[in-house]
Amino acid sequence: MTDSIGTTAFDAKAALVTLLNGAADPGEPLAGVDIWYSYQGASMEMPREVVWLGEVDWIDETAVSLGAMKRVEEYEIVLTVEVHRPGDTQEEANARIKSMFQAVEALLRQRNPLGLPDIESCGIKPKIWGEGRDADGRGAILVSKIRVRARI
Repeated sequence: MTDSIGTTAFDAKAALVTLLNGAADPGEPLAGVDIWYSYQGASMEMPREVVWLGEVDWIDETAVSLGAMKRVEEYEIVLTVEVHRPGDTQEEANARIKSMFQAVEALLRQRNPLGLPDIESCGIKPKIWGEGRDADGRGAILVSKIRVRARI
């Protein structure tokens, strides 16, 4: 069992940051992208490319009574990808956000991507895609949810 307070969510969010930071190293798919544990400021103060994690929303919890008392929990962690680069067209901003999201999706498709023993499954689903103009050009935001299922 992971070291958590009745849930794996704290450990899962921390593991996600570690996983994403590994992909932000030079030569990796998210090279140069800032990775944040949580939202850190208004869009005008944000880096040009950022991935940040947000709220955790519990979906379901089920008791499992085979031997030791265990339960299955399901929750979603918000993941936001933002791109705001000077001079980009909307198509360029959209292409970059697409490649960043695909890199995150590829990481989560690995077997046990979070490296936590209690996690049974982990996947990602896009929820909202926004695009528009900022002071320096065009930008794009893709909000998604990472769904986690754990047996604790």
